Amino acid sequence: MRNHYIMTNEENEVPFVIVHQEEIPLGFSNAGLYRHLQLTSHGAHCTDCGFWTTKVHEYHPKQVIAGSHNDTPIIDHFHHRRFVCDSCHRTFMEPLSWLKPYQRITEIGCRTLLYRSADCTFKAVGEAFSRNGQNVRIHVLENYSEQPDLAERSTPLLIGIDEMSLAKGKGNYSLVMYDLSVPWRPQLLLMHESRRKDEVMKVL
Repeated sequence: MRNHYIMTNEENEVPFVIVHQEEIPLGFSNAGLYRHLQLTSHGAHCTDCGFWTTKVHEYHPKQVIAGSHNDTPIIDHFHHRRFVCDSCHRTFMEPLSWLKPYQRITEIGCRTLLYRSADCTFKAVGEAFSRNGQNVRIHVLENYSEQPDLAERSTPLLIGIDEMSLAKGKGNYSLVMYDLSVPWRPQLLLMHESRRKDEVMKVL
């Protein structure tokens, strides 16, 4: 069973393989899809000199949020390798094409937090994904700013408008728009830094 993430090396396109997975259904403690991955690349290019090396210095166990499955998080477990370069003798962590350095959540995982926060509080989303509410809020704010403009999306049948305080007690409110085409599952459509009437009219 191969994952949809692709890692390219000089020989062929091999991502990682899922060697084991276990699902804990929604409603149980620690609900989620837990996958154990094995990286299939034999080596990596040195991040300093570009030399190809296969010498592993050490293994770091890593847990990454990779998205959602049946309204529960997908948690990937794998050993992130630190290589030693045979040319410049430096050690470096293996670059992963689907994961930014020092991150424990993928791009798909960030978008999942964004969509889940449409009808749940940051705290509730954080509890479901084993993160704190402040961490979820940061990921949501970083992610929504990179979303395409409203003009590039299909027009929803119903739009809901609300406001959100990004810092409680500070009076800092943002405009939030939801796609209410499916009433029982609203989707976050747009966030805007100001809720002033003239700004709202420009957005609309």
